[in-house]
Amino acid sequence: MVDRLLHATGNGIYRSIVEHATEAILLLDKDSLIHDANHRAISLLGYSREDLLGKHLLDLMEDESRERYQNLLTNGSAAGNIFTQVKFRRGNGTLVESEITASHLNGHAVIFCRDVSRRKVLEEELRNLTSVVRASADAVFIMDTQGMIYFTNPAFERLTGYTSEEVLGRNPQIFTSGQVSREVLDQLWSAIRAGREWRGELTNRRKNGEVYEADVTVTPIKDDDGQVISFLTVQRDITHRKRLERQLEEYTETLEKRVHSRTEALSKMREIGELLHSVVSLDKVLQLILIAVTAGDGFRFNRAFLLLVDENEETISGKLAIGPSTPEEAGRIWHEMSYLPKRGNLAETLESYLVSAENENFEVNRIVHSLSASMKDESSIIVRAIKERRGFNVVNGHAHGISRGIVLRYPGSGHTVQVDQPSAELCNVTISKYLGTNNFAVVPLLWRDGPVGCLIVDNLINREPIADASLWVLELFAEQAALAITNARMVARLERDKYRIQSAYRDLEDSKDKLVEAQTMAALGRMTATVAHEIRTPIVAIGGFAKRLSHDIRDRRAQRMLDIIRSEALRLEETLDAVLFYVKPSQPQKRECNLNELLETLSLYFAQEASETHIDMVFELDPNLPQVPLDDRQIRQVILNVIQNSIHAMQDGGTLTIRTRLEGDQVVVEITDTGCGIPEEILPLIFKEFFTTKNKGTGLGLHVSYQIIKNHGGKIEIESRVNQGTTVRIRLPLHPGSHSVEGGDKLGVVDERR
Repeated sequence: MVDRLLHATGNGIYRSIVEHATEAILLLDKDSLIHDANHRAISLLGYSREDLLGKHLLDLMEDESRERYQNLLTNGSAAGNIFTQVKFRRGNGTLVESEITASHLNGHAVIFCRDVSRRKVLEEELRNLTSVVRASADAVFIMDTQGMIYFTNPAFERLTGYTSEEVLGRNPQIFTSGQVSREVLDQLWSAIRAGREWRGELTNRRKNGEVYEADVTVTPIKDDDGQVISFLTVQRDITHRKRLERQLEEYTETLEKRVHSRTEALSKMREIGELLHSVVSLDKVLQLILIAVTAGDGFRFNRAFLLLVDENEETISGKLAIGPSTPEEAGRIWHEMSYLPKRGNLAETLESYLVSAENENFEVNRIVHSLSASMKDESSIIVRAIKERRGFNVVNGHAHGISRGIVLRYPGSGHTVQVDQPSAELCNVTISKYLGTNNFAVVPLLWRDGPVGCLIVDNLINREPIADASLWVLELFAEQAALAITNARMVARLERDKYRIQSAYRDLEDSKDKLVEAQTMAALGRMTATVAHEIRTPIVAIGGFAKRLSHDIRDRRAQRMLDIIRSEALRLEETLDAVLFYVKPSQPQKRECNLNELLETLSLYFAQEASETHIDMVFELDPNLPQVPLDDRQIRQVILNVIQNSIHAMQDGGTLTIRTRLEGDQVVVEITDTGCGIPEEILPLIFKEFFTTKNKGTGLGLHVSYQIIKNHGGKIEIESRVNQGTTVRIRLPLHPGSHSVEGGDKLGVVDERR
């Protein structure tokens, strides 16, 4: 063989074979100098042919490899062949690991070199891959082209319950659960037979028969020629994930239903709210609320009971109810209502129920009129719902979530039961007794910070439990109901106020006619002035309150009524301003009064007007001010007149300061504005009767105020500077009968120049 190789360099055929060999071949002389090399050897060592020829073989080896080769050369010379692994240093300085076979013959040597660097890398990669597969949390098994398993990892054993020995040489059908469709299986086998990867989800069965769901990937393994030699299958247990997904789907479906239900409920409330806010009659509002709560197109409760808080917020009493008392009565009512024509929308349909409900509900109205409680009685769940501003769902006589112990009183007997559990449950025997059921809900009717009443609902007839979602909807509806009731009550009060104003106006017209008939103009003037001054102040207050209410009420009809009231009040003011008369004020009826409280109360009359004209009201009240003997009605008249004049003096806004203090045996009230001030020449005239600088007015306000303060034994002073402001100072004695005014009839005018 060697001889042939030695001759190959001179023979073209053999030379061609050597050049095309896959192994690197070096021909050495007897001194181990490279005599010749094939193309593969030149490529392996990284030298040109010229640089390589003549080099000593050992010079190309790394030190350790050189020593190993020499030892083998010495020990293996007798056999004639040497096989080992060495590291050659290539021309660029890098090392390449090779397997060499050296044959020595006749003083020559032929070296066959095989590059094993790539194989080493592949072996390392294989070891690493094997370690990864064995450590993988995913179950892995490999099967041959016949579908027989020949490899598994530990995760496979944990997932399937089968040991490696139990499945080697067996078909994966042992995992079949029978819950995978034929279509999916056909897709799987079609893919892998075609040499394609398949990914999907399969339901398999463990050794113990338990079914599990897995995310499966089957990948074909191919040789260098692209032929499939085996199949790698990776399974990941997704049983828990699929269970969570199904739970999520169920939850999402439930949530969607709940959202749909609540959206529907909100839509109903919008329609019902629009209907309620279009109604101003309190009785009709109450009926519509109850119908909305019980109608099939509404919130579907069997019965509803409406209780209202009185104007003084002392008691809550049953007002109106709707609903049947027996299943037979319910069947008849529902049957009759089923024949009512369905109109275009929910609001119209509910309104059509009003006629049908008018003559029914005798028994439930008897029940509701029996329900009442003091607002101080916290043993009543009705009162608790209002005070805690939340609804209660009473189930089997127990309302969960009551925060503290309470006392329950049995009606008529006087017996009490103490409930002291930390999470107390309320068994409200009073309501249960009258309703005839231990299952009901109580929802408060609240508007802003004030209590309006409460709603009690039950399902006595069909016995359906009241769900939390239904209670939530009812609580939302209660806000609209409370607003509608508040608006209806306000309109009713406005109607009464309108009647009183119209009655007062008629009385005034009658008085005017009588005054015209008086014998003398003097008597006419005195009587007319008295009526004008006494009526004008409350008329101003009524007009002011009507103006404030018009900003808070959205109902158009109510606003129109307020406009009528304001118009009538303005008409009365104009009529009174045209009536010029004067009469001396009556003597004061004194009693001990808190002057600070009186001032704060009176300021409310002008709060709205002050806000609209950008006037800041500042109070500097002495908290230690003693009680003052005075006629609060007359002093009220004086202060209202002064404040009104101050506001009119500040057309472009400013600051109104009200002060109180104690000076000796006098109480001093100062009202200071930052308005236009009073000219010097006018100051001596301001307390004169019939004197005024306004386009309209009697000129009696300050004169009457002066007379009132004088009759109280006090003094009224005015300081003023043009374009800087005015201070009105009122001095009142602490002790009846004392007089703090020196020169009693002198006007209290202070020169502005001081």
